[in-house]
Amino acid sequence: MGALLFMPNYFMPSLPCPALRPTSLPALGLRAVSLAVLLALAACGSSSDDDDNATQDPVAIVVPEAPAGLGTLDTADAPDATIPAGRTDVPTRRIHALVDGSKRGAANGGVNVIDPVTGYSLNNAGYPSGSGDSCYADENTNLSIRPLKGFLAIWKPVTPYMDAYQSPLPTSSVTTKEGYSFHCPAIPVTIWTGIPGDGTDGVILNPALHKANLEYSGKVTASGYRNADKALAAYLDDARGKNYSVSTGLGPLAAAWHTLAKQESYIDAVPTGGTCPDGNVGSYPFCSAPDDNKYNVGEGASHDKAASVASNAAFGLVTNFVMRATNDGTASTNPTKYFYKYARPYRWNDAGLSPVPITVAPGLENARKQPGVASDNDIRKDSDFPSGHTAEGVRGAYAYAYLVPQRFQEMLARGVELGENRIVAGMHSALAVMGGRMNGEIAALNLINRIPQEERDAAYAQAQQALRAAIVATTGDEAAATDAGFQAYALSDAGKDATGPFDTPYATHAWNKAEYRRVLTYGFPQDLSKAGQPAVVPEGAETLLETRLPYLSAAQRRIVLKTTALDSGYPVLDDEEGFGRLNFFDAADGYGAFNGDVEVTMDADLGGFHASDAWRNDITGQGKLTKLGTGTLALGGSNTFSGGTVVSAGTLVATNPGALGAGVVYLNGAGTLKLDAGKASVNVGDSYVQTGTSTLDVVLDAGQGAALQVAGLVTLDANSVLRVRGVNGAQAGQVVPVIAGTSLQGTFGKVELPDGVNGTLVYSAGGVGLSIQ
Repeated sequence: MGALLFMPNYFMPSLPCPALRPTSLPALGLRAVSLAVLLALAACGSSSDDDDNATQDPVAIVVPEAPAGLGTLDTADAPDATIPAGRTDVPTRRIHALVDGSKRGAANGGVNVIDPVTGYSLNNAGYPSGSGDSCYADENTNLSIRPLKGFLAIWKPVTPYMDAYQSPLPTSSVTTKEGYSFHCPAIPVTIWTGIPGDGTDGVILNPALHKANLEYSGKVTASGYRNADKALAAYLDDARGKNYSVSTGLGPLAAAWHTLAKQESYIDAVPTGGTCPDGNVGSYPFCSAPDDNKYNVGEGASHDKAASVASNAAFGLVTNFVMRATNDGTASTNPTKYFYKYARPYRWNDAGLSPVPITVAPGLENARKQPGVASDNDIRKDSDFPSGHTAEGVRGAYAYAYLVPQRFQEMLARGVELGENRIVAGMHSALAVMGGRMNGEIAALNLINRIPQEERDAAYAQAQQALRAAIVATTGDEAAATDAGFQAYALSDAGKDATGPFDTPYATHAWNKAEYRRVLTYGFPQDLSKAGQPAVVPEGAETLLETRLPYLSAAQRRIVLKTTALDSGYPVLDDEEGFGRLNFFDAADGYGAFNGDVEVTMDADLGGFHASDAWRNDITGQGKLTKLGTGTLALGGSNTFSGGTVVSAGTLVATNPGALGAGVVYLNGAGTLKLDAGKASVNVGDSYVQTGTSTLDVVLDAGQGAALQVAGLVTLDANSVLRVRGVNGAQAGQVVPVIAGTSLQGTFGKVELPDGVNGTLVYSAGGVGLSIQ
């Protein structure tokens, strides 16, 4: 049974009339005033002509218990991928991918070296150029290829090995930790020429999807779509260092970052002078950034932390982090390219095998590799799937997003925009960009997890402190040093004119969210026979969210990823570990479902997102949300979760009429519920209970519905607080509704009104209003 609360019997919901009991409230300037002192009682429906009822003994009522929710927690365990029988040298999880060419069979008498503790090969993700091995050359043994093997449902390569290189892979072997030996025959160089339809090609297994893939390339390379700005964006995202290119996603912070990192753009326009900026004429007008870190991560950036710091004391921890998070052998797309051997879209066009014309963007014609050249330009190495530039851009985007989570979603959007620009360039197909996004995300997960936590923390702190100081120095606004001020500046339009021809850095959240979701699948049809499979979350994926959702535990961040994942059944994306279905953009907007009860504890003293954050997804499920801690959490979705909402500490803000879901809303302790949905009523799908010293915080609008619209019983405990932050449009004599329910028991114990507002709280059988004086 709930707690007993005593109330006068004239408040029982059986009252036959809606007469109101007034409470006189002078203008209080948000001064708390006890209603025990201020109440002036008037009976409704009394059989007496006097006020005798006002002195009758109170009637005991029952304060309902807090919602029980499901009573269980959701989980998101990491799955294992399938490995060949007995091959325990092949890790079951991609996070254990390694590339160490010195440990491959060719460098060790034909025997691969394994880790004596884990039993995993120390070279399980390499490719022919210096680290490839015939024991790790297919979709089941090579950890770079394995996550993308969904492409095999669309395309069958001419040979089922990673062999599209100039030299064969020699005979090799491996002996597992358990003592089982496996012999791996030599793999010759592929017969594939790189030219579609010439007799050396693979087999199209899904003609409709292959056709749709090329048709999308035709659509975005057509002159009616690829205007001058889009062509320039495609050129720059090809020619620039990819970490520099995606750094434009930092928006207002980009200029400060470039200065701090000593990071430069190599090129800002398609050249017309006959040579590239560094004097190179080899591939002119395609001018690719030289192999100099100042054009990519930053001058002096190094995998060695001491060297990075020595070169850049103010930002060296940051540039070292970015180098380590984006540049490693396990990040390469080459193993997968050399395995699938699927031609680029313009080659299908050149061979007369495309259903639509596909052209290469101006300035990039000379970026195409040439047939019959036994060098880096050999088109046998030039497979479409997956897109390496996309993977590079996505890796960089995650590194920046980790260090500057105030721009987390804008950075992710910029990463996939670079991928889209590869299609606009005519260089890659939509399926290739989907694979590149997966590869880049997987690599970022792998590499950021390898950086020790204390070094991640130090790089994050340096980025935050240095950027704030730089913005204060540039703008003269000391507020930019604060959490709120820095967040506001990071999301402002400052620097918009200097961002270049890119769409995502200054786009709205809604636009970026929709565009990001679009390019996850590119609108390719979902196989409904494969839809509805439970989402799974790879080991380590939660680390990519740890600066964006720092107040959640690692287990909770995994559940966020599970509940925001794509449905199953889309091309390429249904890998065993769950990489393809992850939607980190939506995950940055919080849970997608409460399939278990959720407790959120936010410590405002820790600052940043610990102090204040917003969840903007539409949350489903049967679980309960409990808000704890001193921080503020805003719910902005149209939510349908039904397990109830409990606010025990800190502040929960409802910025959408449906934010509070379908269950009971229960305030207790010192928790605050703040209504901030504009002029719309915030809805409670069941009963509303306010106990302890909890606070309902509202702005009232005359002529609108009640600020809080309750579908059931409203219970107000004797110490509950109503805070009115403002009253809009009301005239003297008007009653502005505060709460409307089916019935009411109890009264507020304290009320706070803003300066300049005089009013009287009035109670009826079903709600509370403020009568303006």
